[in-house]
Parts: sequence; structure tokens; C-alpha cells
Amino acid sequence: MEVRELTPIGLGGELTDAQGVTGPNGWDPGRLRGLLHRHGVLVLRGTALDDRGVLSLSRLIGDPDEVTPAADRVPGQTYVRLQSNVPGLGVRADVAGGFWHTDDGPALATLLRAVEVPAKGGGTAFADMRAAWRGLPAADQTKLAGLHGWWPARQLYAAAMSELGGGSAEVLDTLTDEVRPLVRRTVTGEEALHLSKLWLVQVRELDQTASKELLASLYAHATSDTYTYTHTWQAGDVLIWDNEAVMHRAMPVAEGCRKVTHRITVRYPVNSS
Repeated sequence: MEVRELTPIGLGGELTDAQGVTGPNGWDPGRLRGLLHRHGVLVLRGTALDDRGVLSLSRLIGDPDEVTPAADRVPGQTYVRLQSNVPGLGVRADVAGGFWHTDDGPALATLLRAVEVPAKGGGTAFADMRAAWRGLPAADQTKLAGLHGWWPARQLYAAAMSELGGGSAEVLDTLTDEVRPLVRRTVTGEEALHLSKLWLVQVRELDQTASKELLASLYAHATSDTYTYTHTWQAGDVLIWDNEAVMHRAMPVAEGCRKVTHRITVRYPVNSS
């Protein structure tokens, strides 16, 4: 596998020999995982991969997760979620994914395949949370190392179900309310900021005002041009990203354009580092 780096900080690596591939025949799982951990995001341009091919690729990285609820699946595909910006066509990724976040829960890596590419807009932006951590002053790192965030995912989802309707009891059952450190250690042993615009609501050790100020400064730092890469989709593209290393968000699609993607999430094997 030959790789072309996409940013000066090493965030994003394009696998230059992926053009036209129909499956990961002969690919080395250890090499693939190593590149993923190194670059945070891998870009496969112009592939001929279908859902079966991407599923085979996902199994080189880890164990694919079943999509819950089943109504969100691509028909006939247990592990592939249908996403779009079209009402009634799968998960509204433009709404659910339009903020900076990670694909949380057991999902440590995500594979996303372009099915319909919009004529304008609809990119996917990534922020390298390891590089953002390294770029903080030492005094800020010392301060953050002892702080924790409150992630009431279950409470927030239940409230949205009650106020807005819809949602899924199956999804609610998978969610928990958790206290998490603002700085986590990835599978490779690197430290990374751990943030989410939706699920992280407050820093536990700070009052509400101080918490908002700190989180705003961290988001501004981590999502600055220095630490980000935005992928512009083309036909046949597949992206793979490491949810411990990067945050991501779906960028707006131009009015009148459609974007349809198929998503697989995986858990790493124990020895993936």
C-alpha cells in the first residue's frame, strides 16, 4: 500500500493504489491498521468497491457492528447503514452528523462509501485530536489532564424522543450517561482531546460559565485550519477513519443536491496497535 499524505501534520493519507479495486485482495491487515492509526483518516479514491467489498475491507480492521435499529440498514445488509440528506431515505446524516463528533459507543473505526455524490457541497471534515492536544501549551495540557466531561447521551436522546417524537427504543437501550476524561489515550498509546459538540455538555470540575468558555476555546483550537482536513467526495470514494484519533462532521449539501452514503463501523481487535 502506497500512501500520499494530505496535510502537513500527517492527517489524512490517500492510498494511491486503490483506484478501481473491487476488494482488499492481498492487503495486509496490520499494515492497513498501522496506516489508519498513523494518519487518522485513509482516503480510497475511485474504487469499484460495493457494500460486500467494503465489508470485507472492514474485517481487515476489526469486527463490524450490526446496525441498530434494523430500519436504518441498507436492505439485506446487516452491517451497513443507509445515510442521506433526503427525507425518508435512511438516517439524515446531514442533520445527525452536521456537528463535530465521533461515531461513539463500540465503534472505533468508521468506513463510509459514496453512493451518490452531490454536485456541490457535502464534504466531510476531520479534526486531528492528537495533533490538537500536542499543539496546546504545556500549562493548558497540565490543566486539562485532570478534567472530565459529562456525556449524558441517554438523557439527551430520551429528551429528544419525548420533545420531537421519533427515535428508537433500540438505540436508547445502547446509550449510557458517562463521565469521561477530556484527554484520552488511544489504542496506540497517544493522548488525544476527547470532545463532542452534542454529547459533551459540561466539564464536571467547572461551573457552567467556565465550562462553556473552556470548551469553546478547545473547539476553536482543534477545528482550526492547522489541525483539519476536508474531503471533497468523488464517485467511488471510500473513507476510513479512527474515531479515537479524529472528530468529524458532515458539511452542508447545496440546495437541490443529493448525497447518499453507506456506513460500516467496527471495533478493533485487542492486538490492533
